[in-house]
Amino acid sequence: IVAHQRSQRGQPDYMPLLERELLEVIRRYVHVDDDAIQISLDSEDNCSVLELNVTLPKS
Repeated sequence: IVAHQRSQRGQPDYMPLLERELLEVIRRYVHVDDDAIQISLDSEDNCSVLELNVTLPKS
């Protein structure tokens, strides 16, 4: 879970980019099916929360 509070309106929201990059890094090291990934990106007022749940395969 990553939470980010923007201090000023109009600042760029990097959370969607962070989501994509985290998935790329995970997939670089482990083969993960799409159905094993749950993503939630919520924004309220000046706070964004990215939650990424990945079920890793048994080796």
